[in-house]
Amino acid sequence: MTSKIALFDICGTLFHANTTFDFLDFYTKKRSYRLFRWLMRSTLWRYFNSLAYRLFAVDLSRRVALSYLKGYTHGELRGMARFFYDNYLESRKIKQVWQILRDCQMRKFEIVLISGTIDPIAEVVAQKVCVEKFVSSSLLYDAADVCCGKLAHDALRAKSTMLRSLNVQPPYELLVTDNPGDLSMVGEAKNSVLVAHNNENRWKYLTRRFKNVRILRCD
Repeated sequence: MTSKIALFDICGTLFHANTTFDFLDFYTKKRSYRLFRWLMRSTLWRYFNSLAYRLFAVDLSRRVALSYLKGYTHGELRGMARFFYDNYLESRKIKQVWQILRDCQMRKFEIVLISGTIDPIAEVVAQKVCVEKFVSSSLLYDAADVCCGKLAHDALRAKSTMLRSLNVQPPYELLVTDNPGDLSMVGEAKNSVLVAHNNENRWKYLTRRFKNVRILRCD
């Protein structure tokens, strides 16, 4: 019997957090990083970052930010991610979504996490939720398992492909996400719960042709 698959995004869905940047903000104290985060808020930077992402699928903000993880081992990053979860993410759970997650677990659905967050964070979240399969962006490590400060694989635009590599095939029973970038997966799910953070009207417009879609406001 084939398992019923329920897909859950992490950032902005399970947690009120952009887990990658919040992780870096939590740990990085360098003045250059603080200046960079200030620059990220500028209109000019946001424009060029958006343009680069649309044209080349390159997130300049994330590329620069991840360079600050260079030199940490995979094991160190996992330990940091566990502490980050317990002392930051735990208090930022989106309760409505976690209730849906618990309901799916009680109904014996197979839970799969799908996220663009970095692998140490996704690994820890998966462990906390008791989930075996997850899709995330993978940091590049050298032969000594030391982070190179950049990505080996980016999951932001490749979730469907990466799911298939795990032999997780549509149609999915449920998709829960706040990310409009996951729109193509709405069409692969029997039911979708779309988490809205001040973008309810956008979700309504994007999903106007879909049935079995519920918008969950979590402002």
